[in-house]
Amino acid sequence: MANCTGCGAETRPGDRFCGSCGWNLEKGEGAKPKGNRLRWIIGGILALIVVAALVDRPDTSSPSPSVSLASLDESAALPEKVPGWSYSSGTDEMSGKAWNVASVTSDNVVQLAPPYSGGSDVRMSVRRHPRHGTDVYFVLSSGQLLCRSYDGCSAMVRFDDAAPRKIRMNGASDHSSDTVFVASPAEFITRLKNAKKVVVSLEIYQGGEPNFTFQTEGLKWPPE
Repeated sequence: MANCTGCGAETRPGDRFCGSCGWNLEKGEGAKPKGNRLRWIIGGILALIVVAALVDRPDTSSPSPSVSLASLDESAALPEKVPGWSYSSGTDEMSGKAWNVASVTSDNVVQLAPPYSGGSDVRMSVRRHPRHGTDVYFVLSSGQLLCRSYDGCSAMVRFDDAAPRKIRMNGASDHSSDTVFVASPAEFITRLKNAKKVVVSLEIYQGGEPNFTFQTEGLKWPPE
């Protein structure tokens, strides 16, 4: 029996390597001690853990793509109100002929007493209808306009920088309290087509006679 030079363990004749430490008995060279190998293995495992932690660490410097896209979609769902004329058209089922309407909403709103609180604006419309003819009318979004259908009323109107003038108005034939019609629409439309701004004063129930301002430049009438 002989002893291993590397670790001192007993070896048998004919052994090429020590069974305890792996020492090369023929060449007199030994493998690295088991303790060093264990430390290398443990070090490698720790290094892998650190790398994995760095890869999985969330990036807090910027929002994730899903959050950014959601924000963009939400802002896109709220389009900005664009001033100016809007146009609509259709077919009258009774006559089978087309009707056209051009509308613009006032720049300002007025605050009325309950139950009409919350802000009220006015929509001015020019209409061409096969059975009702051509009209100009004003609709209050919330509240009541004072204008009887049987004897009419009056309103003050100003085109651009011209002097204010009084015009005749008529109430709606169905007695709707939120709508009034211009008594002489042809003359009104002629002035309206050349005006950039129109101010109209309308009498409102328990609301006085506030002014409503409209940006009217670019009216395309009659429609093509």
